[in-house]
Amino acid sequence: MNRPRIIVATPDPAECEVLADWLAADGFELVKCTTLASAADAIQTQSYDLFVADFSFAFRYRLHDVSRRRIRNQKIPTIVISELNVPDQTRLEDQRAMYLARPVERAALTCLVSMALFDGRPGRRSPRKTIKPLSALVNGAPAHILDVSAEGLRLALPRDGRPAPPPVFKVNVPMIGLTLTVKRMWTRIQPGGQSGPMLCGVALDDPAGEKRWRVLADTLPALDGSMSDFTHSG
Repeated sequence: MNRPRIIVATPDPAECEVLADWLAADGFELVKCTTLASAADAIQTQSYDLFVADFSFAFRYRLHDVSRRRIRNQKIPTIVISELNVPDQTRLEDQRAMYLARPVERAALTCLVSMALFDGRPGRRSPRKTIKPLSALVNGAPAHILDVSAEGLRLALPRDGRPAPPPVFKVNVPMIGLTLTVKRMWTRIQPGGQSGPMLCGVALDDPAGEKRWRVLADTLPALDGSMSDFTHSG
């Protein structure tokens, strides 16, 4: 499966390296640019799914405009990094770019990248059912399943310094000995400081395990009889 490719363009080599390392650890393919020339060349010659850029690169040197002109019929999102004043924030909103404040925090970057890449997904087709938290393992680390549907599930992950799961990963349900391959659709940090959990919505990417998952999803009792339609907010 092809990994989403992200162009990271910032004139600070140290910042560029840190951002690229974080995103690579989350499973993305990175193109690192620390000069205007290299960033312009990457935009014009490579295929990519997200543009993460310093404000000066994106707007003072108009790389955001270059990106939009080159890929007119695709929605390639842009995340702009800066310490912004009010006029700059207005300009970002007008250009439909997303804003990431300096100093960049890893959790904020992870969430914004997930929103940029995955929030445009199609609406889910089936209702979700909130359940009593069910123990699971995400790539071998403890987690809990909070709700289920025929096509996916929502996970709560402890924030113990680990990054968000990669775009595609394994979820093991020890109760029935089922291991599923899933595709990450969104992540969100819950309130509670560093102790608050990270929520992650995933879709099944595992035809072999789909039938057993649907049996489990149908069998698990709803918490307080709750059942609702999935929405884009997860």
